[in-house]
Amino acid sequence: MTQRDHQYFIILFYRSSIPEPAAGRKRFLRYQLPALAITGSDSSGGGGIQADLKTLAAPGSLDLPNLVVAPVMAAESGGKLLADDAVATVRTALLPRVRVVTPNRREAEVLTGRPIASAAEARDAARRIHDMGPAAVIVTGGHLPGGEVVDVLFDGRDLIELRGARIDTVHRHGTGCTFAAAVAAALALGRALPEAAQAAKRYVERGLRRAPRIGRGRGPLDHFERE
Repeated sequence: MTQRDHQYFIILFYRSSIPEPAAGRKRFLRYQLPALAITGSDSSGGGGIQADLKTLAAPGSLDLPNLVVAPVMAAESGGKLLADDAVATVRTALLPRVRVVTPNRREAEVLTGRPIASAAEARDAARRIHDMGPAAVIVTGGHLPGGEVVDVLFDGRDLIELRGARIDTVHRHGTGCTFAAAVAAALALGRALPEAAQAAKRYVERGLRRAPRIGRGRGPLDHFERE
C-alpha cells in the first residue's frame, strides 16, 4: 500500500481480558485498556483515530485473530480511496487474518466488484466477503435505501440482520470508524459478536441523535452520549 493508502485504513485490536501484572511490574498495567486502534488522523476530529479514541473511552493481545477492520476504501460519493493493487492486498493478505471486517455499502462494492442496492445484495456481499477469509463480516446498511438501517452480520454459519432507526441528520461524519471501534470495545468487554454488533449499532444511533451540530457542514456524532 502507498503512504496515501495508509492514512485511510483503520485497524482495531482487542483482547478479551487484561492479564494481571507479573510480580514486580508497575501497577499501572492493571489499568490498560484491552484495545488498540491503528489508523490515520482526521483533522476534523470526526473520524479516524479521533473517533476511535472517543469511542473506546466512552464504554468506559495483540494477536492477529483479534482484528476488527474498518476498510476505509471508498468515499460516500462512490470514489475509491485505495489503489487497485492495495485493494487486492486487502483481499488476499489482510482479510484472511481478520476477526471482523465492517464494510459499508461502497466498501463492500469495492471488495466484491458488484453493485449493492438492496438488503438481498448486501447479504450476498457478506457471504462473498466471508469467502475471502475473515471470521465474520458486518455489511453496514446506512448507505442503502429504506425506512430503517439494516446491517448484515455473517459468520460463516449464521446470517443475522441488525435493524435500527434511520436518523435524519447530515452530522454523520465518522460513523464507520465509530461503529468498528464500538464493536472492538464490546468484544474487549467479553460480549459475543452479535451482542457486540448490536451494542455498537445502538451506540452509533444515540450519537447521531445527539450530534453536536458543529459548523455548517457535515459534523461528527456525539461519542459521549449515554443511555
